[in-house]
Amino acid sequence: LLAAPSEHLEENRIFDALNALVGLANNEARQLQAETDGHIMHLKNLIVERENLKLMMDGVRSKLEQATNTAIECQASLANLLASGSALRLQLKSSQSFLF
Repeated sequence: LLAAPSEHLEENRIFDALNALVGLANNEARQLQAETDGHIMHLKNLIVERENLKLMMDGVRSKLEQATNTAIECQASLANLLASGSALRLQLKSSQSFLF
């Protein structure tokens, strides 16, 4: 038995509506995938930036340690210079007493 033409029209409208729903679902899935890919790329960039910052911080810590050691050496040298100056003054005083 053949379906009446009005039944074919109704079936066609139902299939068209179903196809439209499938199309919408596919578009949503593609859009969601594109957004997800964008988020993943952003996260990867953040990981690279974190690693770069970690390397930079390691370098800064190393330079700070070197600067601290240099400052300690400078303080020791200054203390030695002051001690040498004091010893020189004492020698000058003692030699002045011999001269006069």
